[in-house]
Amino acid sequence: MIESYTDLLLSRRYAMTALLMLVVWAVRLVVLTGLISGLLVRCTIWLSHHYDVMARPSDRGSHTVPTPRLGGIGSAAAVFISVFLMAWWGISPPLQPWMLVFLIGGAWALIGGALDDFQELGPRWKLLVQIAACWSCFMFVFAPTTFDLPFAPGIVIPQAAGVIVAVLVTFFMMNIFNFMDGMDGQAAVFGIVTAFGLALHLGNHGFSLGFGLRWHSMYLAGMAAVVAGSLIGLLAYNFPGRSIRTKTFMGDCGSQYYGFVLSAIALQAGEGPPQERFPWIASFILFSPFIYDVCFTLIRRWRRGDRLTQAHRTHLYQRLMVAGWTHGETLRLNLVLYVIMLLLSWGYAAAAMHGFVQVLILILSAGVLASYTLFVMSIERQAESRRISLENSRDSSS
Repeated sequence: MIESYTDLLLSRRYAMTALLMLVVWAVRLVVLTGLISGLLVRCTIWLSHHYDVMARPSDRGSHTVPTPRLGGIGSAAAVFISVFLMAWWGISPPLQPWMLVFLIGGAWALIGGALDDFQELGPRWKLLVQIAACWSCFMFVFAPTTFDLPFAPGIVIPQAAGVIVAVLVTFFMMNIFNFMDGMDGQAAVFGIVTAFGLALHLGNHGFSLGFGLRWHSMYLAGMAAVVAGSLIGLLAYNFPGRSIRTKTFMGDCGSQYYGFVLSAIALQAGEGPPQERFPWIASFILFSPFIYDVCFTLIRRWRRGDRLTQAHRTHLYQRLMVAGWTHGETLRLNLVLYVIMLLLSWGYAAAAMHGFVQVLILILSAGVLASYTLFVMSIERQAESRRISLENSRDSSS
């Protein structure tokens, strides 16, 4: 029985058909979405200049000139257009709670972020629109209830607890992405890696057979691929070194939107048979570069007595730039970190029935993040040593 593209590829009779279908899906879900996103993002650059919706240099950001900040509206609009096209192509199943949350909650996240970009909302209003987005989990009873632990897979939690988890996770990830969107290409690259990581796993029906799309999981995998494609279109105008005339940021509208929709996909990916689902802990590993950076920075600032609501440039990636690294160098290092954590998350999910292996992967993941932190500190010490040496040489020459 042929149930996946992998089965088609393994069958000589259907090999060409499978390859053609894979090409068609790649074009439709990634390339087309990326092209639509790029076109719409270019339009938002004009709108930002026309209505003076610009990100000004600040203590939090790393840019030095005013830059358009509405790129997220164009890329998110591409997602909604692609969802419509998927329905037009006849591959949209009956609406499920996660789909309603993805569409309506995502729209609230986008609208709230856009209002903040246009009007600079106060903390209370910003919190209110974030709650409106996350409250969609409650309104549509989006309740992921399957929780996996090493040596204890398939723990079922009550529906009410699942709704609470969904609300808290989406709210948390909206703010995580918002905090980490402070460098050219950072949030877009991270979103592309995580979205493709989820899409590939969601289309996989078992690591023993390789990657392939099962028919019943095609839509969820497709949504993740659409998100990746939209971010590729945005990245073209947000990449380090891009001319300032055609450059944009995703803004709060984009960071809150993508934080919300990616967390909703990840929560839904945790449902299903053990060999197919992407456990919540695997998603935590996948998103851990952003989660860790924010939590580590907040704890460090709290211990130092800093005011947590004050703008700052002390995230780990920002500390690299303060030490003299360029945007491009920092982004390349972080991309390596993102890919490593992606591979570890896949490994954790693949070891669904091997608790000992999952524990080892968790330890290795913590070691990778700790090594990244020590590396940043080492770069800071080297920069400080160079600064002191330069000052001493100036003093001696004077």
